[in-house]
Amino acid sequence: IKEIGSYILEVDKARSEMMRWGATSGKVTADMGRSADILVTQIRRATMEYPLLFSELSKSVQAFVGAGISEKVVARMIPTIAQMQTAFKEIDFNTFAVALTGAFNVFGSSIKGVADKAEAFAVIVDKLMAAQAKGIIRPEQFTVVSQYMSQVGRVSGFTLDQILAMSVALTDTGIRAQSAARLMASLMLTLQSKE
Repeated sequence: IKEIGSYILEVDKARSEMMRWGATSGKVTADMGRSADILVTQIRRATMEYPLLFSELSKSVQAFVGAGISEKVVARMIPTIAQMQTAFKEIDFNTFAVALTGAFNVFGSSIKGVADKAEAFAVIVDKLMAAQAKGIIRPEQFTVVSQYMSQVGRVSGFTLDQILAMSVALTDTGIRAQSAARLMASLMLTLQSKE
């Protein structure tokens, strides 16, 4: 019974935190309350499917809401967030959410064959996972690589696939992913400024 009480308090705390994000954007409304309830429900479902604690997944979900992604989109992203958090415990989702949002802002509109923003985010994550599987990009480097690839994409006009392929090629030579991403960003900025 004590565990049930603790869980209920944990859920209430998570709902309050999600409502706090609404307050910071000036939209504490009944609609925000419904959105928080939907997020809590989706987090509960995901914790039944993935070996995560409610509090762990809730913090990661809140990171994406805090990064400026709408609650409706985040609700549809929860399975992807849960899958990543299960596979890669070393990722700091507070910074990763901001970096992934930047990547979405740069590349999201160019992703074809998706029904909505949540699917576009999932495609970006899938492509990052595929690059990680092919190259020497460690999960704890995803955030930095995502930040630099967004910067390179904005400056160069390269696609997400092209930038990830360059990242993999550079890391395969033994350069750390973070250094490779920074090198690519510097190179593109230098080329851009010479025009």
